[in-house]
Amino acid sequence: MNLPLLNKIITSEDSVLSLIKSGEKDLLITYINQHCFNISKSDSEYLNLLCEKFTIYSDGVGIYFALKYLQFHPLHKFNASDLNQKVFNYFILTHTPLYFLGGHFIKTNLLNQMTKKGLNVVGYSNGFSDTANIETLFEGISKSGAEFILIGISVPKQEKIAYKLASRLPGKSFLCVGNFLEFYLGTQKRAPLFLRNSGFEWLFRLVTEPQRLWKRYIIGIPIFILRVLNIRHPDN
Repeated sequence: MNLPLLNKIITSEDSVLSLIKSGEKDLLITYINQHCFNISKSDSEYLNLLCEKFTIYSDGVGIYFALKYLQFHPLHKFNASDLNQKVFNYFILTHTPLYFLGGHFIKTNLLNQMTKKGLNVVGYSNGFSDTANIETLFEGISKSGAEFILIGISVPKQEKIAYKLASRLPGKSFLCVGNFLEFYLGTQKRAPLFLRNSGFEWLFRLVTEPQRLWKRYIIGIPIFILRVLNIRHPDN
C-alpha cells in the first residue's frame, strides 16, 4: 500500500530548506509526485531507496490532494521547481561549491551561465553519455571539491545514480532536481504563473510535450487516483 513511503514525506517547503541550510552532510534529497509514486509501484529498487535512503518531499497537487484525502497533516502545497529556485538562491548567497549532473548542455556555456547567475559551479557532467561510467563520475566529483551534487535526470535513474555516488563520496550531499536545470537556464519554458498557482502546470506540460508526457498524465493520473483510493479503502 506504500504507506511506509507516504508516512515519511516532508510536506513543508520550509522544512526542506531548513535541512539544506543546516549544514548537515551526507544528505540524499528528492521529491515525490504522482508520477514518482506510480513508478515506485513497479520498481522495487527505487521504492526501497525512497523508503530507506532518501529524504523525500511532496511535489505538486497530485500528492498534496492524495495526502489530504488520506488525512495526513499538516500539509503545505508547493512544488519542486519553486523550492529549487529558493535552494539555488541560498547557494548563491553562501557561495556553496556545486556539481551539476544532468541535461545535455555544452559545458562551457553552462558554467558561464551559472557563473553569471552567481552560482559557484565547480563541475558539470551531462545526463546521458557521462552517466555510463560511474567510476569517471566519481573521480570527477571527488576532485571538484563540490559540497552539493545536483542531479537532474529522469526518475528513477537520478535517485539510483545519486545513491551509488553517495555511497562512495562521504561528506557530500545530493539533491535530485529533475528537469529544473532546463527551467533555470531557460531552455524549457515553465507554465504561466496562473496555471502553476491553480494546480494545472501538468496540463501545460502535457500540451507542450504531448509525445513524451501523454502516458504520464492521461494514463498515469487515473492510475494514481485508483491507487490512492485503494490505500484509503484496502478492502475494495
